[in-house]
Amino acid sequence: MKTAPPIPVHTFQEDDSLLFPVRFVSLLASGSASAAGKYDFSMPHRHNYYELFFFVTGGGDHHIDFEQYPVLGNSVHIVSPGQVHLLNRAQDSFGCVIHFSANLFTETKNKLFISPFLHNNPFPVNELPNELYEEFQTLFSQLEKECLRPSKQLEIIKGYVHLLLLKYVLFMEEKYADVKSITSSIFNNFRLLVEQEYKSNKLPSFYTKQLMLSEKSLNDLCKRMTGNPASDYIRHRVILEAKRLLGNSDLTMKEIAYDLGFEDPSYFNRFFRKNTGLTPGDWRKHNDE
Repeated sequence: MKTAPPIPVHTFQEDDSLLFPVRFVSLLASGSASAAGKYDFSMPHRHNYYELFFFVTGGGDHHIDFEQYPVLGNSVHIVSPGQVHLLNRAQDSFGCVIHFSANLFTETKNKLFISPFLHNNPFPVNELPNELYEEFQTLFSQLEKECLRPSKQLEIIKGYVHLLLLKYVLFMEEKYADVKSITSSIFNNFRLLVEQEYKSNKLPSFYTKQLMLSEKSLNDLCKRMTGNPASDYIRHRVILEAKRLLGNSDLTMKEIAYDLGFEDPSYFNRFFRKNTGLTPGDWRKHNDE
């Protein structure tokens, strides 16, 4: 099976020789950045780390997984590992962004890393109320000072990142109270397992066995959390990745099929058409228009 790297995936190892798990970048009013990394950020790409954008003044747009969001002042944008995004800022917009490793809090079993608002967040762009915006300004300013020190202290920087994320998640849980329940630990385990296995295992039976649940229990849980059965959740994840590859790479249909674990490209074609109403080729052509 032929595979190829479809969309640029940037890592801390490639972009930061210090391998420090947090990076602070000032987004300047000129449209440039103080330390944008050693890659072409003017093209759609993804990272293996998180990005938390904080905009003081707005202008431009931000494309995240085929959705276009305006860049507004007093706003926060979250991009999680694996998401394809492209930020087009206006010349007079400015703010900052922190990049932080997915492993930054692995030793801490807390609510942050089971929160749906940090992982493929369905609401990745949000305006902040004035009080929270002022708090964020203060915290980001303090974080910048710590990141610029010659001898950076990881625990202090980590504390600021943790506080920013915690305040953001609490704000989101209040704003989207009906989504808060999605942090159910069993559903979260299912969601994380799908992220790891969706290319190789597309049937609910694999996940019920791994999670030691009956298929009815898993379906009831998924319907309660998302409104759809487990099979739909898995298919949606496969289709999302297919769209990422179709819309942001030059891979052939056969290469994309193989990358997603389909041994028969014609089956991938039928699978995609059944779930989107278009063939992969038609979807790519429509997306390019």
